[in-house]
Amino acid sequence: MKTITKLAIKTAAKFLKRNDSKRLNQLKADETLKVIKDISYINDGKKEHYFDLHYPNTDNGWTIIQIHGGGYIYSYKENNFYYSEEFARRGFKVVNANYTLCDGNTSVVTVLRELGALINFVIENYESLDIDLSKSVIMGDSAGGHLALLLSLAVNHDDVASDLGISFIKKIHVDKVVLASPIYDYKFVCEKFKKCSTKGALKFLTGEDFKDERYPLITCPRYILNKNIDHYYDFELFVSSCKSDFIKQQSLYIQDDLKDKFTFFFVDDEIEKLDHIFPIICPNTNAAKKCNDMICEFIKKPSL
Repeated sequence: MKTITKLAIKTAAKFLKRNDSKRLNQLKADETLKVIKDISYINDGKKEHYFDLHYPNTDNGWTIIQIHGGGYIYSYKENNFYYSEEFARRGFKVVNANYTLCDGNTSVVTVLRELGALINFVIENYESLDIDLSKSVIMGDSAGGHLALLLSLAVNHDDVASDLGISFIKKIHVDKVVLASPIYDYKFVCEKFKKCSTKGALKFLTGEDFKDERYPLITCPRYILNKNIDHYYDFELFVSSCKSDFIKQQSLYIQDDLKDKFTFFFVDDEIEKLDHIFPIICPNTNAAKKCNDMICEFIKKPSL
């Protein structure tokens, strides 16, 4: 196994940026939809703490909190702008958020505290934003899927929030969670990365938190859920992946744990050229269109 260095991580981020630039240059914003850009949820002027708010023309009452992926090292809300529009067109308000990327001082814990601040900002400013979080969805892709699932567990369960150092100004409940090709067993990822990375690369991804033996546990949705699935799994879950998804095994772990207790959209053929997080980066494929249709039906269907 090759050793992962800090330079290799930064090179990977540049590669991802180049690919996303090609994809985004082919897309065009829907001028019929209202969007307010760059709202600051932590008042420090940093773009990492901005979010965009997409409004539908016909509101169905649901609000989506969307968290982008990028392997914790890359990406901003702009890469999910058109995916946010996809759901705004379908009647959803969408909060499309930034967070601080790994830089040697940041970890999953610090990012979750930022996303906790985002939730508190939306709760505190619900009237001016015209948002009702009583019907809320948290959505994320890849690394953002990990963050989205962990944030949902923190919102719904005080002990998870406490372990992460988050407090919420009002008790709300996340009813639906939608994940595209998520990281689920983060403890497994931490163990693998620790074995094959340099100390500098490890610190770059986790800050000083890699020294804390509890870190891989309190940040691992699989570990938390399996402590007591009947207790912690108190929302409805939709997961998408495909045969060519390079981390599809993470979604299959969810299937191992939850069996038929969640909705799994898995494309197991090669009729179309799909990729990791295909609903977002392959928007014109039949698989992506079908997946997004199913997500809308899943969200709007009354909870059991």
